[in-house]
Amino acid sequence: MITPPGIGAGTSVLFYAGDQAVVDAHEPALKLLDGGTTYLGTDHGKPALFDVSLLGLMWGALNSFLHGVAIVETGGVKAQEFLPWAHMWLDAIKMFTADYAAQIDAGDEKYPADDATLETHLGALKHLVEESEALGVDTELPEYSEALMEGIIAQGHVKNSYAGVVKAYRRPNQ
Repeated sequence: MITPPGIGAGTSVLFYAGDQAVVDAHEPALKLLDGGTTYLGTDHGKPALFDVSLLGLMWGALNSFLHGVAIVETGGVKAQEFLPWAHMWLDAIKMFTADYAAQIDAGDEKYPADDATLETHLGALKHLVEESEALGVDTELPEYSEALMEGIIAQGHVKNSYAGVVKAYRRPNQ
């Protein structure tokens, strides 16, 4: 994951995997490449999984940010005026993801709604879709999220937390 200014600047992450003895022998050189260089174990496929998952996270967050910019622009707000609020909200989202990761890893699929139920989230998403439409902003991104949530709710998870939406992304063989 190369972030500006690039490899060796302390802002990039290099994932690697393989034989532990080889890693141990070359770790000093690997660490010189960047501070975020991380060994993920012997499974050679794991670095690719992390890479593609983090890219998906990036594009999801960036698309959501840009959708938000398009909304505030309809009120004459500049992207840079919106930016501090977007950063503050992204920090809050990190707290949600920590709770949701713990719920998902617990494996019981009860997904306790410590913050809000899917029913509550769905109401807010519907509002986002309606406001986007009314403001002339594309609705495809929030409609996609709304459809995911409606599908999970239809399976009987209306009182679960947002973590339950992970089920919409999983294939039946998982």
